[in-house]
Formats: sequence, structure tokens, C-alpha cells
Amino acid sequence: MPTQAKSSTHYMPGNCDPKVVVDSYLKGERSRIFGKFNSKPETADMIALKEKMTSFLFLNTLSGLVGKDTRRHLEHYFTASGRDLDLNVENIIASSPAAHKRFTEEVGQAKAYVETLPFGRHSFASARPESAAVRKEECPNWYFAMHGYQCWGMGEVLVTPDGNQVRYDMKFTYKVFDDYDWHNGMNVTILKKTMANLVKRIPYVDDLLNTKPTTKKKNGDYIVEDGTMREFHAQGLAREFLMQGETTREFYWCKGEKIPEYQLAIDPHKAGDVSCGVKL
Repeated sequence: MPTQAKSSTHYMPGNCDPKVVVDSYLKGERSRIFGKFNSKPETADMIALKEKMTSFLFLNTLSGLVGKDTRRHLEHYFTASGRDLDLNVENIIASSPAAHKRFTEEVGQAKAYVETLPFGRHSFASARPESAAVRKEECPNWYFAMHGYQCWGMGEVLVTPDGNQVRYDMKFTYKVFDDYDWHNGMNVTILKKTMANLVKRIPYVDDLLNTKPTTKKKNGDYIVEDGTMREFHAQGLAREFLMQGETTREFYWCKGEKIPEYQLAIDPHKAGDVSCGVKL
């Protein structure tokens, strides 16, 4: 009788995605606190603020100063469609050392699991998603585009004898998921020197940041709380959405060996243009 594949702490037999945690606000469960989408009447000041934040001048400056993905996600938010948005996972991995480290850790967890399997072909998947985040100091672009996210892996492996060794041929898919939403109590700090640069490019940016009392000043730095951005959602002027993406790699090694570094390296062809932006 063949040996049956068993589950581990991180992986288990199968080919199904684990259950991810979708923010309850996105599902409307916290509406009594924050308000559902389009649950409030539009106000003149928020309409005017949206017009400024969706202007070519503002978006083009945001793209050049922070990054194209921050701009892309903000533009999608203001379409108020609520449609899912695809993520370039290879670009995230290439842009952030922390994200690359999380990717290699996930591959390592899969490797440890498949090395317990008998000869043959096996499908496997993560038992649960892991939490990870892009660091602001490493890549402001992806930090503001999504920041924290959930990730997991799944794939197929062929385990075969190779002389006196055991060979593993693994096709591995790494998946990333997040929701683009605005939490109460969170904030973004814009440094004084960055603010000066912004004012040169966008003359009205100082007035824009002071539109709502959710913007505070501390030692010349601007602290922008999420209340204003959340208000766009409540008034139906923007809408939160889900983001997801995946990348597939192939790995080959023999039991007891490390996966070669070149197999884990950044793939520039898949990653595309890596733009991390300046420190805000």
C-alpha cells in the first residue's frame, strides 16, 4: 500500500486556496462605525477634493514622486467601481527586500513539506495564508499601494529516485491578496522636505491636505489620517476593492540540498519596471 501524504504546519495535500481574511469593513459589517459605501450624501468639499486628487497634475506628480502602482491603485479607488485589481507579484518581490524574503520563506516551507512525500506526483497547498508587509523605507510605491498583504503557496511536485538520491521537481505558485481600504486610526506621514517638493509641483497641495481636520502638523511634517479617504467611500465618490495576483516558478533539487540561489532570484522579465519612489 502506498504511503499517504500527510499535512504539516504550513502545507497539506490538495490544490485549493486557503481561506483569506477579507476586511469586515469591505464587506459592510462595520457599517455602524464607518458607514457603508454610498451611505452618506455627497458634499461640495469632498467633490472638490476628489477633482483635485484625480487631476492629471496631482496623479502625474504622485506617479513620479511615489510610484506608478500607488497612482494606479488610487485612480482605481476613485473610479468607485469596486472591481478587483490584478497585482504584479514579481514586481512586488523585486521592489521590496522584505517581500522577497517572505517569498523565499514560503518556498522554503513548501520545500520542507514536499521532502516528506513518497515517490510519485503530488499536489499541495498552504494550510493557511501568512501575513506580510512592504516596508515604507524600502519601497514607498508598494507601501502606499497596498502595504500589508496575505500570501500563500500551492503547486505540484514530482518525487523520483536519482541514483542514491531523491530528486524533487516542483512547480510552485505564489499568491498575494489584499484589500484596498482605509482604517480608522491609521495615518501617513509626509516629511517636511517632501512637502516642500510637492508644493513646488502642485501649488494647491497645501490647501488640499488642510481640507479636512484629519491632517495634522508635527515639527513641520504632515500627518494625514485615513478619515478623509474613508469619507470618499462613504459618500460614493470612491470605492474599496480587492487586489490579488500570483506568479509561478519551477524549482529543482535533491533531498538535503538547498534550492539554488539562481532559482530564487528576481526575474527581471516578469518584474518589469521597478520604481520604488522617494522617502516621504
